[in-house]
Amino acid sequence: MIANSEKVSIYVKGRLLEVYERVTDKNQTKACKDHYREPWEKTLSDHGHYLKRAASLGPHVEQFISHVLARGEGFVDTKVVWGILSLDKGYDASSIDKACQSALELGQVNMKTVRQLLKIMAEPKKKSKPSGDEKITTAAEAGKGGKFARSMSEYKRHLQLVHSKP
Repeated sequence: MIANSEKVSIYVKGRLLEVYERVTDKNQTKACKDHYREPWEKTLSDHGHYLKRAASLGPHVEQFISHVLARGEGFVDTKVVWGILSLDKGYDASSIDKACQSALELGQVNMKTVRQLLKIMAEPKKKSKPSGDEKITTAAEAGKGGKFARSMSEYKRHLQLVHSKP
């Protein structure tokens, strides 16, 4: 082995075998080439952000996503990953976690199975609707136009204010 402040070189019988960058970050535990890493280490280093997001939904969701990431062999099916992670818009986290657990137990690690299990086992989140005593204030809510649309009467009133003599 020959090392300096930047690199560590490993020689075997006078032939260069490997060259590693010296670990200078105190949070990094080892320096390892990607082809020597365990599959779970590759997943964590490359796609840890997906796993952190999945862990917020539940441990089985995280396990499900790690299976999806591991089966790609370098290619990540982000459609499945984000499909699972975006289910929290319509279902609560515990229901998604149970559905992912059931899918893992069945050996069906795919989006279609999770969605079917959610339809069977869970009820969607209820969307809040305005009560009858709240009145609609914007033109977009009234169905008369877009978000920034105003009624013609308002424009006429502005014109009258501009053209009126003080």
